[in-house]
Amino acid sequence: MKAVIFLNGEYSYRDDFFEEIIDKETDIFCADGGTNYCIEKGYKPKCIYGDLDSIKPETLEKVMKMGIQTEKFSPDKDYSDFELVLEEMGYDNYEKIYVVGALGKRIDFTLNNIMLMEKYEKLVILTETEKIFFRDKSFSISGKKGKTLSIVSLDSEIENITLKGFKYPLLNRYIKRESSILMSNVILEDEADVIFDKGKIVVILYV
Repeated sequence: MKAVIFLNGEYSYRDDFFEEIIDKETDIFCADGGTNYCIEKGYKPKCIYGDLDSIKPETLEKVMKMGIQTEKFSPDKDYSDFELVLEEMGYDNYEKIYVVGALGKRIDFTLNNIMLMEKYEKLVILTETEKIFFRDKSFSISGKKGKTLSIVSLDSEIENITLKGFKYPLLNRYIKRESSILMSNVILEDEADVIFDKGKIVVILYV
């Protein structure tokens, strides 16, 4: 099963973008103000979560008329609205969870949205040009020849990292978090490998 979560960040997606990730089998969830964009684009969420302080009155009126399930929580809660969705949506039921509107507006929420991928590893944050995901073990990327990829370490060091199939390959390097050596690499092969012994990383693939 696949889910898409709308957050209350910036939206600069082309009109046909959502047709590529949403079909009739996709469950849609909204975190508070993300509902505004979801409804504007003509999608009906399965459920809306949050303290509902960011939903436009006219959007909330449409939601009520459409009979969409809404779970309102106190503003004095221990989660952001995004994490609230992840805790309440039935996270374990989904194989893929795409997140839109996760970046922009407030830098604190942008950073926290990215950091939450360490706890909820199925998440993939999407912009129109980027696919952002978390990894703590080696992985391969197929069919992305010519695309740019950056790696940001969440740990103090990535241990023994090797990059194969890239313009700037590495062999058994130890890379400190403050280094920028893993930024803006280019995939040169049909399959590229990122191999490392230990580390937690955020991967940004420019699609």
